[in-house]
Order: sequence, then structure tokens, then C-alpha cells
Amino acid sequence: MVAGIGLAAGSGFYWAASFTTFLAVLVLVLLDDLERKFIGGSTVRIRAELSDRPGALASFSQVFANQGVSIKKISMSIDEENKKALISLEVRGHNIDKEKILEELYLLPGLFSVEWN
Repeated sequence: MVAGIGLAAGSGFYWAASFTTFLAVLVLVLLDDLERKFIGGSTVRIRAELSDRPGALASFSQVFANQGVSIKKISMSIDEENKKALISLEVRGHNIDKEKILEELYLLPGLFSVEWN
């Protein structure tokens, strides 16, 4: 599509190139909204406190992988004073089973708390 718009603009068809660019952007924005609404599944935000130890983040994220849930955003900060890792996640999936995920998370060693939004 980009090549076609470039060829049209390069050949002097500015109106056609502009219209096609506008139409392409409009379609991409609308399809993105439709995908998020119907195909993307639900988005959930999770905050957790874990003990700051090697492999804590890996075992925490493995729980979501085991359930087929995709992690879209993740951030982690370390509380040096209390030796805790504070993890914030944004996950997306079609059938997120909150109970199963929480059950697996609470089996992790060093998990202090989980907040599910």
C-alpha cells in the first residue's frame, strides 16, 4: 500500500495519494479498535510483591505462560530496604481463569501479596 501511495504521489496524482493515505489510516484505526473489542480478549492489571531473589520474576511470569495468558506490559521495582520485588503486569487473554492463576501464584515461594484489577 505504501508503495502504491508513493507511486501515485511521485506521478503527480496528489489527490489520489492523499485520499488513499487518509483511507488507509482510517481503516487501520478502525480495525485496531475492532480487534481490541472482539478478538483481543480482556485486559487485566496485576500487582504483586515477591521476595527479591534470583528467578522470582521468571517463576512469576511462568504461571501466566502455563495458562496461555499473554503479558503485554511488565514493570518491576526493588524495595531494597524490605528485600521485596514489586511487579506490575498488564495481561491479555480470551479466557483468563483468575482462580487458577491465583492458585498457582500463591504456591510460589516468597509471594507476599497479589492485587488483581
